[in-house]
Amino acid sequence: MPEWSGPIPWILLAYATSSVIAFGLYGLDKRAARLGLRRVPERTLQLWALVGGFPGALLGQHLFHHKTRKPSFMLVFWLIVAAHAAAWAVALSQGWFSPNQTHPSATLSPSKEAPPWSSSWSSWSSA
Repeated sequence: MPEWSGPIPWILLAYATSSVIAFGLYGLDKRAARLGLRRVPERTLQLWALVGGFPGALLGQHLFHHKTRKPSFMLVFWLIVAAHAAAWAVALSQGWFSPNQTHPSATLSPSKEAPPWSSSWSSWSSA
C-alpha cells in the first residue's frame, strides 16, 4: 500500500470532519422540524456540504428522511457534489496527488540525470 504524502491526509480529515458536522446538522434540523423549534438554515446545510461535508449530508438526508423532497435544495446539493467530483477528477488526472510525492514536478523520469542529493535514484537506475 503506498504511503501518501502532501495534502491528502489533511484533505481527507477535512472531508471527514465536515461530514460529521453536516450529518449532525441534518439530525438537529430534522428534530427541530418535528418539534417546531428554530431550524438550521438551508444555507448552513449547503455550506457544510460545499466545504466537504456532502458525504455526511447525504447520509443524514437518507437516515433522517430530511430535505430529500425539496427540488431546489436537492439541485444545489447535487451541483455541489458534482463540483467536488469534477475537482477530484481534475486533481487526480493531473497527478496532483500521487503516492510518495508532494508535487508532480518532483517526479524524475529515468532518462534524467539524478541530482546529487537524490538518494532514491539508485532504485530508478537499477530498474
